[in-house]
Amino acid sequence: MGFLTATENLTWSFRRAPRSGVEQDQLTDLTTYVEGVVLGVTPDRWYWTLDGSGEFSVASSRKFIR
Repeated sequence: MGFLTATENLTWSFRRAPRSGVEQDQLTDLTTYVEGVVLGVTPDRWYWTLDGSGEFSVASSRKFIR
């Protein structure tokens, strides 16, 4: 499995090509912002940062709220 750059993903993610003018300018700006971002093909994962285990617990959320 390979990697796709964010720009390559953007190219394929639109239902239609951007019209000239403002839409094209916005796409150019967006492409500049995400240039160099590499998206892997691994599945997404939730990670709970309030607990060292990385797993969500009601106890850790209650502790944080207190």
